[in-house]
Amino acid sequence: MLNLKINLPIKTLENIQDYLIKKEIRLIIFGETHGFFNDLELQDRIIQIAKPKYYLYEMLENKTILSKEDYRDILSNDDKAKFSIISTFGEIKPAIKMARDNNLKIIGCDIANMGRLNDDFLKKTDLTKQEEQEEYLLMNKREKFQAQKIIEILEKNEGILFISLGAYHLRKESIIWGILSHFNPIVCYPTLNGKQEFGPVEDMKEEDVLYILDSCKNYLK
Repeated sequence: MLNLKINLPIKTLENIQDYLIKKEIRLIIFGETHGFFNDLELQDRIIQIAKPKYYLYEMLENKTILSKEDYRDILSNDDKAKFSIISTFGEIKPAIKMARDNNLKIIGCDIANMGRLNDDFLKKTDLTKQEEQEEYLLMNKREKFQAQKIIEILEKNEGILFISLGAYHLRKESIIWGILSHFNPIVCYPTLNGKQEFGPVEDMKEEDVLYILDSCKNYLK
């Protein structure tokens, strides 16, 4: 399992639910690596202790899984079949199974196809200035949508929410913090050799990855 450092006034992760309840904190925002490392084990560990009621999952996009039938339907798809322009069912099934095993309802928290018309962007290494601007605007649109979706679910339901977003969306300049920081969420994010990273790095090794669990206030300093 990936290593975890806790920068909260609790002795161990086992105290996290009591801490959240005492401080009236309802959001845990986790920066996941989209499969670069098996961070699902760490997500699972936090979820088992914090006991959220909902799992907000970026990769599920605009879909929801609220019942046993929903779980059966989505998990019955072939792993190689396309879930969306961006992903296959095989890529999202591990997180869905983890949420199912924890009796969570799953709500997608992103735009359909992540706002893409096709997967051509995956093949590009160098962007023109216009393409960079388009990517910037799309990222802002997605992050605003993500934050608003989180607030919508927060206001309609009780209990703790666990939010799994791509680590890139946890950039300190991300729009989500401007919208969500006053809810005082806690944030769990990956570092590589002591430095925060938002994507894969050549020759990176799992033993060099350390997740930090911190308050939003400390994180944004």
